[in-house]
Amino acid sequence: MGLRQFFGFLAITVIGALMGAFFSNVWPFAEDKIQVLRIEPDSLSSLLPAPTLLPSLFSDTASNTPSSLAPTSQSIPSPAPVTLQLATVDPTATVTPIPIPVQPDSQTAPPASLKTQTSKPMPDPYLAKQISNSTGEHYQVIDTTNGRVVLTTKAQFPTRNDVKSGQFNSDFTQFAALYHYGHDGNYSWIGVWSTATGEHLHHVKRQGHTTSLETVFNK
Repeated sequence: MGLRQFFGFLAITVIGALMGAFFSNVWPFAEDKIQVLRIEPDSLSSLLPAPTLLPSLFSDTASNTPSSLAPTSQSIPSPAPVTLQLATVDPTATVTPIPIPVQPDSQTAPPASLKTQTSKPMPDPYLAKQISNSTGEHYQVIDTTNGRVVLTTKAQFPTRNDVKSGQFNSDFTQFAALYHYGHDGNYSWIGVWSTATGEHLHHVKRQGHTTSLETVFNK
């Protein structure tokens, strides 16, 4: 054995002795420290909630139905019945009908209010004309558009009373009649009156003894 080999063996022996002393003295102390820091599996139960607080997610493994969705034995209460209150009607109450305006039929007779309306005065181109016959002087109202005689007096000088008593003949049913009711200088006035109400509608005048009279609409 050489000198180099001897010192190498010696060094290995010394190192082995030192390591043996270390593990025999220091390692138990370190192991105790490790045991202090070690957490045993049983100690986990103290950190977790009680098993009763964690219900099983599936109580029925056959149907795989969650326990929160599983049917319960409790019955659902039915809703309360709804009572309808009907309004009471008083049989003795008086019902006032609503008047409905009725449009008059064109074939029916006009209302009474229309029958009493005063007719309009004779408009132009009606003219009064003096005529003479065996009984004396008479007057006519002539429509100058067609020459038709509209009205002829029966009396020579008919008065208002004659008009109201029907002393005339006329094609008009509501007016009018002529009568001589006075003079104004050289003018003789012939009045036109309503045969229904006796209202003075208008009058005509003649100058001298001409055969044509001018219609004047000034009451």
